[in-house]
Amino acid sequence: PPLASSGLAGLVVMGDESWRRNDLSDKQRYEETFPFRVGDHDIVIHQGKVDISDCNTLGRTIWDSSMVLIKYLEMLPRDTLRHKSVLCLGSGTGMDGIAATKLGADVVLTDISTEILQANVEANVPVASTEKAEGYRQGAATVMMLDWADMQQRKDVREARPHYDYILASDCAYYHHPPTGMDGIAATKLGA
Repeated sequence: PPLASSGLAGLVVMGDESWRRNDLSDKQRYEETFPFRVGDHDIVIHQGKVDISDCNTLGRTIWDSSMVLIKYLEMLPRDTLRHKSVLCLGSGTGMDGIAATKLGADVVLTDISTEILQANVEANVPVASTEKAEGYRQGAATVMMLDWADMQQRKDVREARPHYDYILASDCAYYHHPPTGMDGIAATKLGA
């Protein structure tokens, strides 16, 4: 089921707007460690220096669209992501995929460069999913390298799970032209 069918698509007002970073310097917004709250969970995302002319560095920072996606996911009914398999494209720092684990999903986070992504996942997500007595479940995370034009990497991601219930992506294509291989990623299997 598409998340947009929940009736929340296009929502502009998102309650508490403490996630906004408008009053911070560019260095604070795009390079420094960033604490963030997802539901009842605190996460800390480490960022790195970005060179706009090098597309392989664009994922080293948190883009505001990730925070908007996370706030959207938090507004969905509580069990929407619980026990679901999620593919996260262009994960960058991993912020939205890590948030999905906090909401109960098992997530495969992908990016062309995985150094910061792997470090953030290791710092914020337990090795295996955990179930607490009150029924809350935190999902697990797997990091995979994915260059959308690399046929073998695309195959590896498709085969990492029997299926994906959801595919998440936010600001994963920076340039005006469609990224090479995006059509193949769109063919990734959804549903059972």
